Amino acid sequence: KNQLGVLALFFGLLFGNLSHAKAESNYYRGVSFQVFYDALTPYGDWVKDARYGYIWLPAVYEEFHPYGTNGHWVMTEYGNTWVSDYDWGWATFHYGRWYFDDYYQSWAWIP
Repeated sequence: KNQLGVLALFFGLLFGNLSHAKAESNYYRGVSFQVFYDALTPYGDWVKDARYGYIWLPAVYEEFHPYGTNGHWVMTEYGNTWVSDYDWGWATFHYGRWYFDDYYQSWAWIP
């Protein structure tokens, strides 16, 4: 029974990630882009990127590093989880992904 659950989780993650391969779509893992746009706008800038579609640049200090500043790791029943001290952390540290953008010289978040 437990092995079936593990297999179901594996295939769900595998095919779930493949189905969200488009950088620009209306929904991201069940959450609409508009939710992210509205929630993050007061804390940074949205930019249209040629590679990734809309990206978000947080208005943070120069030493900012995702999963390294203004928060801490905690162990949960599901594994390590980042608990952010930013008001917007619920979105950027649990959905999408971060990368350093050389053009903007800033960390950028892709929904």
